[in-house]
Amino acid sequence: MDARFLAALLLTLAIEVPVLVAGMRILPPASRPPLRKVLFAGFFASIATLPYLWFLVPEFTDEHTYLPLGEALVIVVEAIVFRFVLDLPYRTCLWLSAACNLCSLAVGLAILHISR
Repeated sequence: MDARFLAALLLTLAIEVPVLVAGMRILPPASRPPLRKVLFAGFFASIATLPYLWFLVPEFTDEHTYLPLGEALVIVVEAIVFRFVLDLPYRTCLWLSAACNLCSLAVGLAILHISR
C-alpha cells in the first residue's frame, strides 16, 4: 500500500470522525444516534470512499475536474452511508458529510501547500 495513501487515510479518519461526532450536537438530543453508530458511520464512510477518490476517480477525470468531481461524489456517497447507518434525514446527512469532507480537504490542502 502506498505510504501516502495510508497517511491520507489516517488523517482523513482523524479529522472526519471527530467532525461527524461534533456535528451530532446540532441535532436535538432525542434524535441523536448512539455514539457507537456515529463512530461506525464515520469510519466506514471514509474507509469505503477514500480508495475510490485516490485510485479510481483519477482514471476518469483530468487534473481540473478531479478535485471538485471527486469530492462531490464522496460527499454524496458518504451522505448515503450516514442516511442508512444513522437513520437521519438525507439533507442532514448531506450537510454532515459536506462538513466532514470540507474540513479534511482543507487540512489536506494546507499540508500539501506547506510541504512544497
